[in-house]
Amino acid sequence: GGSGKTAVASNLALAFAQRMPSVIVDLDMYSGDVEWAFGVQPTYRIHDVARRLREDSSSELEGMFTSRGAYLSLLCSPDSHIAADAVSGLDMATITQRLIELNRPVVLDTSPGMSDFTLDAIEAASRIVLVTTTDVASVQAARKLIDTMQALRLDTARVALAVNRFNSRTGLDVADVEHRLGYAASMRIPESRHVAEGLNAGRPIVESHPDSQAATSILGFADSLLGVTLGKRFNFWWKRPV
Repeated sequence: GGSGKTAVASNLALAFAQRMPSVIVDLDMYSGDVEWAFGVQPTYRIHDVARRLREDSSSELEGMFTSRGAYLSLLCSPDSHIAADAVSGLDMATITQRLIELNRPVVLDTSPGMSDFTLDAIEAASRIVLVTTTDVASVQAARKLIDTMQALRLDTARVALAVNRFNSRTGLDVADVEHRLGYAASMRIPESRHVAEGLNAGRPIVESHPDSQAATSILGFADSLLGVTLGKRFNFWWKRPV
């Protein structure tokens, strides 16, 4: 928590969506804010999808997504603690499997720490983006998560390190972070007011300032995951509803 994981997840999902239809799921069940990052108002949320699949396991997911432009679909977290408590681990396992079957990039924005939902997401993921800042406390928390994964014998080779909000004035150097965690940074996202401004406006930085260093780092990582080197992205301009 506090590392900017939702900012990274939201921008990464939008970067994928500039290449192909993609999905982002807010697994921070009690305090998720992906919907605010995109400025949308969901009709259906995770607990609605869970209930629908319990009633009819063959139900289509796509009609319950929240669309953000033509190529990005959102599945947002519950809007109350009571609704969140109604979602079981089995529900999320079912939803995750159905998402995998869509055969498109899916970004799971997990809660801080190692909850049961987060652990299940890590086990299902093809890549795990570990977000940290250069603050010592943030790096220590990231180190503990890696140690926990190793203790549970989870494949840490899937980890991709994102160093967020780095600057030359405070905190550790990026090289120090890489050394302490044992990974080269796949994304180096400099401190920028445009990141927060974009999220507050519902337009993540890969859309609002695509030529910024922060955006190009995220876009480059997204392209590497999709196996893309060059090519034109979709025109993804979007106006926030009033």
